[in-house]
Amino acid sequence: MTRVGLTLCMAGLSACVAQPARVAERGVAAEALPVSVDGRAFLASIVPGAAGVTLTRAGAVPVAGASVRIMGRDLRRDEGVIAKKAALAACTGQGGVFQPQAIGRYPAAGAWVFDGACA
Repeated sequence: MTRVGLTLCMAGLSACVAQPARVAERGVAAEALPVSVDGRAFLASIVPGAAGVTLTRAGAVPVAGASVRIMGRDLRRDEGVIAKKAALAACTGQGGVFQPQAIGRYPAAGAWVFDGACA
């Protein structure tokens, strides 16, 4: 990669990391928020965090926004779709714009995290 390309890449990444702070300033909540999807209850938290990623034909691309964490006692690894629906409800319920292209991860039993998903 050329020096100019590397500089542009780093500038783009720093812009992605800076955006979640703006989301938090708009009043997106860090405390646990109750969310209901398809008759199931979850808790969600929306906090500034690392940029997420989405996969494109060109490879992984950063997604800027706050991280949305969905927690539920019985939430399993194979329930990413319902977790993403809960993340959408939590983000839009707090006035954010949900970015569905953000890839989720399952870091611990009962929790899904969508980094960069709420702008």
